[in-house]
Amino acid sequence: MAKKKTTKKATKKTTSKKGATRANMRAVAKADQENARLAEQRAKSPDGMTASERAMATSAKPGGAKKKSTSKKNAKTEAKPKKLSLIDAAAQVLGESKEPMNCKQMVDQVITKKLWSTDAPTPHATLYSSILREIQNKGDEARFTKVDRGLFTRSAAGSKKGA
Repeated sequence: MAKKKTTKKATKKTTSKKGATRANMRAVAKADQENARLAEQRAKSPDGMTASERAMATSAKPGGAKKKSTSKKNAKTEAKPKKLSLIDAAAQVLGESKEPMNCKQMVDQVITKKLWSTDAPTPHATLYSSILREIQNKGDEARFTKVDRGLFTRSAAGSKKGA
């Protein structure tokens, strides 16, 4: 009995493979028929396009899918100054200061000068990690230099850029 069960399973697998290839062949034949029909329509039309292709061509905007120029929106964004990030504001504060500062002092200065605002409980910790990440990623081109534990100054490379 065990032999019959294995032979039945083997025959089922082969018939499923045959069924899959037959379905595949049907799909390919159907696609070939569709392509032949479209080629025939293109050959008959004077412009060499099918009706659906002609409709798409006439409904398409000239010049491709370019956006309209919105001078009103651009004028609004130009008039409104870009909001500084905390790290940019801290770089600005450090540039004005002559002494090294820790992150808590920088955040206090940024908030009192109204360069940046937040309701977060620990923005100084976020600033500290941002500064360390910038120093690590940019190396000599970083805007900050670590002077001592928790103290930073504006680097010479960062002050040349003015950012």
